[in-house]
Amino acid sequence: LYLHCDPTASHYLKLVLDAVFGARSFRNEIIWCYRKWSIVQGQFARNHDTILFYSKEASGHVFNPQFVAPSSGTMKRWKGQRQLAVIEGGVRRASSTAEEEARSPMGDWWDISILNPNAKERLGYPTQKPLALLERIVAASSDPDMVVLDPFCGCGTAVDAAQKLGRRWIGIDVTHLAVGLIEKRLREGYGDAVQFETIGVPRDLASARRLAADDPHQFQAWISLKLGGWPWMDGKKGGDRGIDGYFYYVGQGGSTATGVISVKAGANVTPSMVRDLGRVMARDGHAMGLFVCAADPTRGMREEAASHGLIETEFGRFPALQCFTLAELFDGRHPRLPPLVSPNRRASRVETRASHQEGAQAALL
Repeated sequence: LYLHCDPTASHYLKLVLDAVFGARSFRNEIIWCYRKWSIVQGQFARNHDTILFYSKEASGHVFNPQFVAPSSGTMKRWKGQRQLAVIEGGVRRASSTAEEEARSPMGDWWDISILNPNAKERLGYPTQKPLALLERIVAASSDPDMVVLDPFCGCGTAVDAAQKLGRRWIGIDVTHLAVGLIEKRLREGYGDAVQFETIGVPRDLASARRLAADDPHQFQAWISLKLGGWPWMDGKKGGDRGIDGYFYYVGQGGSTATGVISVKAGANVTPSMVRDLGRVMARDGHAMGLFVCAADPTRGMREEAASHGLIETEFGRFPALQCFTLAELFDGRHPRLPPLVSPNRRASRVETRASHQEGAQAALL
């Protein structure tokens, strides 16, 4: 078990874990250090998080030691000879075998950069962790084909690490935003090489309408992602000023423009709701709007949407405001929109072939 937390809660959570699993199950307090620009007054900058590592048993659990390069002081003491400390069965011995690579056992102080706003692997999820951090944890405490469980998986970094390292995995999250982002991340990163089943998301019209009735807020996030958009304020609850989601599209001259989404999960929809979306578009300067409803729109609603006319793009003419329903979605239809631009970065393609892993080519020489 690995539990990540910040320093303000780690001491409380350790007491909880000791009570649940027993103090003898505690293995390490891992300090994850990183560098960031901090403004502090009267204290040192807080540039680390805590990871508490527990195992079910004091011994016999899976643990694959990780290694780092020896320090410059150690190499100087060895005077350039190919000597190293090798840990075998918990016993330290010296070695100078030419085939062995100089290395030292990894400690519990990890210097791994956080994801800056421009990081290549950043997907736009607010609490995304670096893949290197989760790869280290998965590699250390599991073997290939073992199952890795992340019950609060967010945007799926642990799931991604498990898939990359050849583990089976289960990821759980309460939000449809997280689940949708994980699906997108895995398909973009692994293509046909990854096979998984998503449980708990709408699969047909009845289950989509049930989600709309049971949890309108999660329905808004799910349908925004389904249509190629993104939930307003990253799906957080709060004043939305009449906007539930947005989407990017290729506008006039190839520029990226923003359209807005209004979602109505209830059974009663009226032309005034469409009119309200039109006012929001005029207020915020958006040329396109999408009114999504769980119920079928009335004739008056479609007429109100049509009164906003069409917009011209190099890809043709499109409705400035249109109504779209769940029934149309599950009938295989899509809103009439110009080509969409992804609201978050595309996940990098992951190379899983053994021959293309780091150091594999050197082993062939």
